[in-house]
Amino acid sequence: MTYEFEVVNHQPDQLEIRLLHDATPNDVLKFFISQGIAIHSFNEKLPSLNEIFIKQVEGTANARQFQNIQ
Repeated sequence: MTYEFEVVNHQPDQLEIRLLHDATPNDVLKFFISQGIAIHSFNEKLPSLNEIFIKQVEGTANARQFQNIQ
């Protein structure tokens, strides 16, 4: 089974990942544990309201249009 995530930031003792598609935090933990990697701490970082807003608007046609202000 493949768990879909991408590495956002990698430091010697820290890894920040972003879940893709239907992957869950538990899936990712299972993957790393199955690879023999010891997990000492695990924190879920939730998106800010600004990040949620940008994600919702960036794909819409209105987000890419300029309108005249009169």
